[in-house]
Amino acid sequence: REIVGDNLALFGNIDPVYTFPSGSPQEVIEACKQAIETGGINGGFILSTGGGPPRSGAPVHNIEAMIAAVNEIGQYPLTKP
Repeated sequence: REIVGDNLALFGNIDPVYTFPSGSPQEVIEACKQAIETGGINGGFILSTGGGPPRSGAPVHNIEAMIAAVNEIGQYPLTKP
């Protein structure tokens, strides 16, 4: 965000290799929080799992953790912590 400013939408990922398919729900929440707080200030941010669900799949509890994190901290307007 510091490099491109507010004129470009960012598409940011949580780790699709370890965190999303194999991490704990808390790790998923922390990864979402870091991505949202880093890329989402002033809008224009899309949280992703790296272009879709991992080929190996992801446990339902990690999908639910990602949705919960977005509902809790991903609502605009975001402000710097």
